[in-house]
Amino acid sequence: MNRRDHGSGGRKSYPPDMVRRAMAMNLLPAPSGSSSGMHNNGLGPGESWVRITIVYGVAYPLNALQELVNTAFGTQLRFYNVCVEGRNAIMFAKIRLKQLVTYKKALLTLRDPSDNKTIVSDITPVPEPRVPSAPSNLSQGSAGLSNALPEAWMEALRRCFLERFQSVSRSLDLSSLHTDPALLSQGLYLPLNRAAVVHALVSILKDNAAQLSSLNLASNRLTHLNAFSPLGATTDGSPVVSIERIDLSHNPLNGFAALAGLRGIAGLVELDISETPVSSRFREDDRSVAA
Repeated sequence: MNRRDHGSGGRKSYPPDMVRRAMAMNLLPAPSGSSSGMHNNGLGPGESWVRITIVYGVAYPLNALQELVNTAFGTQLRFYNVCVEGRNAIMFAKIRLKQLVTYKKALLTLRDPSDNKTIVSDITPVPEPRVPSAPSNLSQGSAGLSNALPEAWMEALRRCFLERFQSVSRSLDLSSLHTDPALLSQGLYLPLNRAAVVHALVSILKDNAAQLSSLNLASNRLTHLNAFSPLGATTDGSPVVSIERIDLSHNPLNGFAALAGLRGIAGLVELDISETPVSSRFREDDRSVAA
């Protein structure tokens, strides 16, 4: 396995015994002062993500609730990851933080248009939109994994992946997925550092029996790869998915244990871990190739 060194223009490789130890989880000591940064939540200066909760919103069409909220705000916000949790409706939006108090007051005027009763609601700053958690007992089969997200969200991901797939080179570029314009335009904020989104990806790859020469996962804020482990599953002893190269650059991967989820993937010969904290564990003069 190799890592690409984008800064020097050359390629850096690891001694075979070092890579074998790493993938067997015989870990090397962590470097002091390693960073887990590389975070990007799509906000501009002065902006904040907010969660808007409509109590008992299950009683209303979600589109109608979005219109009511925008009417109360006197603007046209784009809402993301709109869904029902329990009996409440949840939606997320980007706002100027200085408008938070104004929007809180505006929500006090939210009323049911049919009977003029007050609709109880709240707006709260959050780090980023929430993605529904994947069930803990989710089956590793593609049918089970496909239940990780609502079907409309799954279909949007299928279209997104098709647009990002290069058939000639058999490469799939999913770098910075949470900033994908097509998904955002549909009101979907789906970062790949959430297990439910990874499970959706695995399901789509399995459904298509993907045979990829490369999978680009760069700049997705991945801290570990545990959720990718179903990619190593087999059917009747034969792998369903094979991937030759995976680009993990610019992710806050701090230790070799973070790579464990990739161990069973068929055909994997190269990992690019440039610009990650774990890459600092290799000496500058390590240039031998590990197959």
